[in-house]
Amino acid sequence: MLIDPRVHPHIPTGWSVVVHSITAPRVWNFDSTRLYRSRAQSEGQRVLGHALCAEIRGMSAYNANMLDALLASPHEIPSVCEGSFVLFMGTVYAYDGRLYVRALFRLFNVWRWRPECLDYEFGILQPVALSSKKDDE
Repeated sequence: MLIDPRVHPHIPTGWSVVVHSITAPRVWNFDSTRLYRSRAQSEGQRVLGHALCAEIRGMSAYNANMLDALLASPHEIPSVCEGSFVLFMGTVYAYDGRLYVRALFRLFNVWRWRPECLDYEFGILQPVALSSKKDDE
């Protein structure tokens, strides 16, 4: 599955895009992906969304195009994502005066997305999808 993160992402009604990180087009391969948790998250604590965004700055966070491609091909979503709300922080949206990212999750055997407000805290079940390939950084 070829994913082009350079195209405009899906924009929910009433939202606007604030940040949309661009990387090279890629063939999806979960082996080149890691689910990142901050030290606090790994220790069972919660971390403010804005702080988590700052912590991953300079890392290759997947954007919303990757999320949308996975939702279109759910058979490509690895089982390690089940039970988590995987954050795609490469695209940040504004809505109603707040900043949001979109998260991948599974409910009743259907993969979906939901908004996650950066004003709130994220726990161990909310990792960030990052590329582990050096050529994206």
